[in-house]
Amino acid sequence: MNKAPLLFTLAIFVVYKLIRIYTGESWLPLLIFTIPIGLLAFNLMIRKSLSYKSWFLNSLNFFLERKFYNQKSEISEDLLYDKIIEVIDNSEFQLLDTDKESHSILCGTVTNFWTWGENIYIQIEPNEDETVSIQFVSTTLFGGWSWKRNQNNYESFISSFEDSLTI
Repeated sequence: MNKAPLLFTLAIFVVYKLIRIYTGESWLPLLIFTIPIGLLAFNLMIRKSLSYKSWFLNSLNFFLERKFYNQKSEISEDLLYDKIIEVIDNSEFQLLDTDKESHSILCGTVTNFWTWGENIYIQIEPNEDETVSIQFVSTTLFGGWSWKRNQNNYESFISSFEDSLTI
């Protein structure tokens, strides 16, 4: 488990208490909470674009939990790309952004009582042995622990994908 978000939360709380004790003000210490709230708002604003993939997958962004999965397929890149889009359209996930040239897909889950949502990045790349790799990354939008939602997203996607291949 990534302990950085917990340590950051404790540090914010300690700074809040120290500012409140030393200033005697009740509103000034609350400004310290603009940092995590601002990061959450920023993540929610940029989540729907593949352009910000590096932000969500950067290891320096310790507020987010990410799970990486890799799957091989013998289906051609273009056919697989179209099939994955079809699977997403018929699943619980929302299609947020695509790039047909690079075979990149961004989908996500909705914000609800349990989560701020997750972004799911799918990258299709050819291998040297005539197979195709499907790289699947599920990341939280805010929070160092996904409560297994990232893993469940992958399992749900694979199940939907396999069901779509059966006749």
